[in-house]
Amino acid sequence: MGGDRIPGPFNDAVDEETRRRREQNERHLEGEENKKKVQEALERAQASWLAELGRLDEIAVDVFSGKRCEFIRTYSDAWLHADAYNKRLMRPTWLALIRKYDLEEDPEGTGGEG
Repeated sequence: MGGDRIPGPFNDAVDEETRRRREQNERHLEGEENKKKVQEALERAQASWLAELGRLDEIAVDVFSGKRCEFIRTYSDAWLHADAYNKRLMRPTWLALIRKYDLEEDPEGTGGEG
């Protein structure tokens, strides 16, 4: 073990902690009632994600495949690849770009032709 005091991969204390956490996770997922609760929580999380960010994702897809400038397309690509935490950080800027460049009404940059 080096001077960083981080246990190595063969450290028994680390392996025991990993085993204990794995058993605890398995206990939480045992039984139909617990499985149903987990599934319901996942469905609520997905609905929340769609309500919060779904429309902004749709705009980003249309912008990325459109004729907008490189900067706007790059930002929309970054938006689409971001996780929920980063999207929440990016959201004020993305909303400002949507308003400034009228991306909701004309996401592809066709001037109303598409």
